[in-house]
Amino acid sequence: MQGAGTIGPNTKIVISMVLGRVRHPEQGYRANMGILKLSDQYGKERLEKACAIALNHDMVVSCQA
Repeated sequence: MQGAGTIGPNTKIVISMVLGRVRHPEQGYRANMGILKLSDQYGKERLEKACAIALNHDMVVSCQA
């Protein structure tokens, strides 16, 4: 969660939503690590904008199988 907060508020919300939609927090950690890793490839600003778009279009989905 701390890493998400350094990127921006939209990223932090997306990370929280992913963690809130799984039965066990451990299930969401891998997905969230993947989200945060995108900042290495695309940059923090671009990831923050992508998370804002995802939130505006209700595109944050459950990670449950």
